[in-house]
Amino acid sequence: MIIQRRADVVVNQQGFKQPVPQGKSAIQMADAWLFGGNNVAVKNDCRHEASPSAILLDWHGIMSESSLHGHPEHMQKEYWHQKWQSSDIGFNQQQPNKLLQRYFPALQLKPGDRVLVPLCGKSVDMIWLAGQGLKLVGVELSPLACEAFFKENRMPFQIKKTDDFIIYSNPDIILLAGDFFKLTQQIIGHIDAIYDRAALIALPADLRQSYTSHLAQFFTEKTRMLLITSTYDQSQMPGPPFSVDEQEVKTLFNPFCTIKRLYEKPINDLPEHLRARGLLAATEMAYEMTGKV
Repeated sequence: MIIQRRADVVVNQQGFKQPVPQGKSAIQMADAWLFGGNNVAVKNDCRHEASPSAILLDWHGIMSESSLHGHPEHMQKEYWHQKWQSSDIGFNQQQPNKLLQRYFPALQLKPGDRVLVPLCGKSVDMIWLAGQGLKLVGVELSPLACEAFFKENRMPFQIKKTDDFIIYSNPDIILLAGDFFKLTQQIIGHIDAIYDRAALIALPADLRQSYTSHLAQFFTEKTRMLLITSTYDQSQMPGPPFSVDEQEVKTLFNPFCTIKRLYEKPINDLPEHLRARGLLAATEMAYEMTGKV
């Protein structure tokens, strides 16, 4: 793909436009846009002058091994670390998700069952789940988010470090700070259910495939999952959160899950931070998943 950066606007091949603020060059603006929110990286040798007013560079949807820092997920991780470090967390809800409260009981779990929450942040959804008598295992990239979860909810916790994770825990909730893709069943043990409200839609397309492929290892024929997604015209807002429609959900999860749509309705009151980014309308969806034999 090609992205063109002119003096007054940054435009990618899909037609998404980003104005260049006064006082910034097109190069600075494109770099901020690329590295800040579109999960791309640029090879060291791909940038070249096309004319005094335009620059062309290769667009790599997900980082390759030859990207700036040589790590396939480096820029994705840096994006979320920066979000937490700057407290730019408009995605963090103040109240438990209403669809969680309405539909999680459909999974028919019993007290003491263990629930995996990928990319959990410091979500108050985990407080609600623990209040149902469930044991929580959350995985989150940022140690800041894990520590804030316990401190803000005035919950005692212990910290343990392993090679790949910093583990924050009390008897009911375990949060592992580290790379989700290094998580194994050996590390977290048996899981009865999975709750995903903000993990799948936080990832660009290529990582969504990797995410679900990695998630499959935690499923047995008895494992249940509640997945909440949203769909919207991605030309209005490049994400994250990203648009994930029902066809993509089926493509990603059908190999190891049966899928039942529980809910599909337009979002009547879009969050202000998404409206500010250009989003005009979106539809929210909820699915119940059951592991296949």
